[in-house]
Parts: sequence; C-alpha cells; structure tokens
Amino acid sequence: MNTTLIHNVNMKALFSISICFFCSCFISFAYRAPDSCLKRMYYADGSEYEPNPDSVRIDSCIGSATFGSLYAKKTFLTTFEHKLMYYGKDTVLNTYYHKTWQDILPQFTAIKSIFAQIDSLFGPYTMIKIMPKAYSDTVETSRFAKEYLLEFDNYVPIDAVVALLANMPDIDIYRYMDRRIPLTALREIEESTKIYMIGTQSFVLPISQTFEHIVFYDLIGNEVYQCSAANSIIEEPKGISKGLYWVRFGSTVLPYYYSH
Repeated sequence: MNTTLIHNVNMKALFSISICFFCSCFISFAYRAPDSCLKRMYYADGSEYEPNPDSVRIDSCIGSATFGSLYAKKTFLTTFEHKLMYYGKDTVLNTYYHKTWQDILPQFTAIKSIFAQIDSLFGPYTMIKIMPKAYSDTVETSRFAKEYLLEFDNYVPIDAVVALLANMPDIDIYRYMDRRIPLTALREIEESTKIYMIGTQSFVLPISQTFEHIVFYDLIGNEVYQCSAANSIIEEPKGISKGLYWVRFGSTVLPYYYSH
C-alpha cells in the first residue's frame, strides 16, 4: 500500500473518530432532564434550613442520563482578557446592561461561535455587563470591564455549561457563582404531607404515597441498604460510609447525607 493511500486511510479514521467524539459530546451537552426530575434543593447548616437563592435544582430520576446533576438559570461568571463589546461615552455608569452574544464584536469570531453554540444547546440567555462607577481608561481596562454574567431563560446543567466555557479562547475566569452551602436534604412541600425522619434529617412526602421499604442508593444508582418503612422514624443505615446517598420512598427519590 503506498504512502498516500495509508495517509488517506488514517485521515478518514481520524475524521470518523472525531465525528463520533463530537456527536457523543453534543448528545451529552444537549440532554436536558425532564421538568418532573428537577427538584428544588434546600440546604442545612447544622439544624437551620437556609434558602436556595439561585433556585438550584437537582435531577432526581435514577434512570436519567444526568441523574444527580445540578441545574440552574443563574449566574455564570466569565472574565476575558479583552472587552468583548463596545460601550460609548454615553454609557450610564454603575448600571447593569443586558446584552446577547450577538453584541460581541465581530473580531472575536471564536468566542462568539462558542457563545452561539451555548445558545443552540441550552436556549437563550442574557449577558449582563456591570459598568464601572467612574469612566476612565484605568477603570475601563480593569477586570470589571471584561467581566460578563450569564443568566439563562431555562434550567441548564451547570457542569455542561462550565465545560463549554472552558473552551473559550482568551478567557481568564469561568465558573458558576455558587452561593449554596453543603447539601444535606431536599424537600418537596405539598398540601397533604407526611414527614419521615432518618436520624435528624426530615423528608416531606405526599401523605397518599404508600411503600413497604425505603431503599438507599450510592451516587451512581447501586443499592447499598434497605429497611422497613413501617414507621415514620427510621434508624440510620448500618455499614455504609460517610457521604451523600439517594433514598427511594416508593416513587420519590431524595438525597440523604450520612454524617457518621
């Protein structure tokens, strides 16, 4: 086989692998958990429950492709090496300006392309620019002149968005502005409820839901413990390691943090 033919075969194989890799990544990024799986999360610091200011939700369906993943609408922080948009002398200082990725200057082609891809995969979002309090070359060339906050119209998988932001050229900072404290419990409040207690943690469930056993799973969905649901006060599981688990009460699955 001549060298040219070998080269062509290798290039075709590499192209096929690249396409497969791109498709698998695209499917992974494009997947969105059903609304019924996205449960609002509540957090506890000791015994005091705190609000969830960004309304973070978690995919609670064990069979879902993003089981256990966190979703949010806001707020993602990006800081670049350059100003991506033009602001003239008539700009009102100390003001929030709501922009879209189409407002990015045309010379930033690669950056604009990835922002367009994020829009295509996850739906529309706003790029919020916070103007400085004073207009000067010093202020305009500071980090704040190059910082943009992303807020989405829909719930988006946090890790997938951050992974795409990581591909941006000339980006200094990219992260989800996580203001939460460590997860210990999730509650779904309904009109008619029954409270189950596992140790000091409470779980609020529809009073109409019936089940004989409570089943504990690790974070990848393997059953690790099962106990009777005859009473609403449940002894803590035995023989498992400290960490986060999932507990299934009939058709309801909720996070459980084992601290011993």
